[in-house]
Amino acid sequence: SSRLLFFYGSLIHPKVLLRVIGGGGGGGESEEKKVRSMRWRRATLQGHRAVKVKGEDYPACIRNEGEVQGWIVEGLCEEDVRALDFFEGEEYLRVKCKVQCRGKEGWRGWREREEELDRGVVWGEEGEGGEEEGVEMYLWRDEFRERLLVEQDWEFEEFLRSKAKEWVGEGRIKMEDEYESVD
Repeated sequence: SSRLLFFYGSLIHPKVLLRVIGGGGGGGESEEKKVRSMRWRRATLQGHRAVKVKGEDYPACIRNEGEVQGWIVEGLCEEDVRALDFFEGEEYLRVKCKVQCRGKEGWRGWREREEELDRGVVWGEEGEGGEEEGVEMYLWRDEFRERLLVEQDWEFEEFLRSKAKEWVGEGRIKMEDEYESVD
């Protein structure tokens, strides 16, 4: 059965997500199958905020006034969710929530999403608020809030400009250690 998850940080980069759930980035039949099974849709989470984590490239999502831009991903299996749980570690808790679907484009495939990013299209064209969708997402645990958070908004555009190549570049990448837990 397919799971719907809402992502708001480095995992909204299709190549980062694929690497975490076992694509490995090396191509092959299993990677192609995962790519074909995933669909993406822009969404917004109300009553939360994505903030920087001290010394890290990725954000934490906390309950707060405001909203978090992100993407719903459909087509994830139980094995994918287990890999994501492991990757997110003890600082995050997977919770159920409702997000507001956004964007005129609706659902799109993995390759289409990747091509959009390659063209510099991060969010797509803004549309009217769509239907509410029940999803799961990774929320930062309150017990880690004071110790690791910087009260500064995290922006995917900044990650894409300055850090994404360290996560999904060619050859041995700087962030290879981040993936060891799921390899």
